[in-house]
Amino acid sequence: MQVRGRADDSGCALPRNGELFAGDVRVRVRPWNDDPGRAFLLVTGGHLDTRGILDADEVARWLPALRGAGYVDVRTNALAPGPAAAFSAAGFAPIQSLVLLSRTLDGVLRARSTGAAVAGIPRWRALWPGQRLRTRLVTCDAASFPGEWAMDDASLRDALAATTVARVFTHEVDGTLVGFLLAGSTGDTGYIQRLAVGPPFRRCGVASSLLSESLTWLAAVGCTTVVVNTERDNVAAIALYDSLGFVAEGTGLCVMAREL
Repeated sequence: MQVRGRADDSGCALPRNGELFAGDVRVRVRPWNDDPGRAFLLVTGGHLDTRGILDADEVARWLPALRGAGYVDVRTNALAPGPAAAFSAAGFAPIQSLVLLSRTLDGVLRARSTGAAVAGIPRWRALWPGQRLRTRLVTCDAASFPGEWAMDDASLRDALAATTVARVFTHEVDGTLVGFLLAGSTGDTGYIQRLAVGPPFRRCGVASSLLSESLTWLAAVGCTTVVVNTERDNVAAIALYDSLGFVAEGTGLCVMAREL
């Protein structure tokens, strides 16, 4: 297992922005939403329990160096049970509980995912949208998720890079971006990375339309299963996913945090 930027007993500092740990599970650090005092740890590769488990001692070893880099607290992205156990043993506590839902992309959906259907969906965007579009996406996201849970540009770019292929679907009203969905695929698994709709445009079919279009695309690129997570108490979102064939998995996810 390869380790980069690792703090050791001599007090070697970790990077303030960059890769901390590389192996089956990878960990990067950066400021959370441009807050210089809050570290964000992006943990990837840990959603399958068959992958290498991150060691709690390794997590604890980073904490003094994060303090030395000027951070006063730290949070993670959504963690599967394996990595979450390591962070819990290092003093992290859950601050957000998420339910994981999935659905199979069955034959009916896959049959309608033809090349013509793909070409006929006008709101698909290429991977790595330009700065102008990203600014509009971040503005829409802030309207949908006010406060600390909104995405900044760095979070959006992290989400775009999290899968092998990604697409952004958008919905506009009179030239204003009022909703978007970011979907991605890795292998035969599709991911709904983010679904945001401004409050005035909810319960108007925007979210279901974006979700239906994304499922067609995911089927077209070869996905057989699609997964999404949302807060356990987000009744409206869970009902939306249920209406489109998603079912809750037995394994949940959690966002974790601690003071430094």
